[in-house]
Amino acid sequence: MAVDKTTVTRFLSYSHAKDVVPTIKKFLTERGDVIADERTNAVIISDIPPVIPTVDRLLTQLDRKTQEVEIEARVVAATRSFARDIGTQLGFGWGNGHTAVGGAASAGTSPTHVFDMNPGYITVGGSASTPGTQIPLFSNLPVASPTSGLTFLNASNSVRVDAILTFAESHGLLKILSRPRVVTQNNIQALVRQGVRVPIVTQAQLGGPPTVT
Repeated sequence: MAVDKTTVTRFLSYSHAKDVVPTIKKFLTERGDVIADERTNAVIISDIPPVIPTVDRLLTQLDRKTQEVEIEARVVAATRSFARDIGTQLGFGWGNGHTAVGGAASAGTSPTHVFDMNPGYITVGGSASTPGTQIPLFSNLPVASPTSGLTFLNASNSVRVDAILTFAESHGLLKILSRPRVVTQNNIQALVRQGVRVPIVTQAQLGGPPTVT
């Protein structure tokens, strides 16, 4: 004697209903079926009663908040001479009380100073009253008159990572076109686009007035 099917509706908070349908179908019997209602972001499941608890546990694992990633970029227009004269100064240091890794002081120290405060802060250069701590460099290939710099520091008590970018816009060597920033979910592709829009006058159909697109 065949077991009667039951139909349940489950509303999702984070996942898209249409995205979880293919996964749910793999756990249903031959008589079972599932459809997505995109308007309410719900899945409607129809199958024999013993299958429903398994599907509910699966939905609990799938319907979770996805981590977000923020991507920030700099779009610049630089002269050829600036591109040839770029140097590199990279410093990094980490330690946990027993083990430490970082650059060598013999290669030089970072121009950025780390101040021992809570919360800590960083600045370029120091003073006699607040000298700060300079991190040894991994590489020291600066130019005679630096126009860019990159320093990595730790932003917490155990891993201090920060980046300072300085450009030579005031010297006319480059121009910062934009600072685009985009936020996307983890493992979801994001697009950063830079450009200009140029209006073009086109002829309307059926003898109408010209339009601008």
